[in-house]
Amino acid sequence: MKMKKIAKKMVKTITKNWNEANELIARGSIYSL
Repeated sequence: MKMKKIAKKMVKTITKNWNEANELIARGSIYSL
């Protein structure tokens, strides 16, 4: 039960970081054009 909660939190954090990274990449590619 506890492991499931931790795993869910990890997935949420990874997803959030992934979205932020994608935003930065998109912004960077717009500026480099």
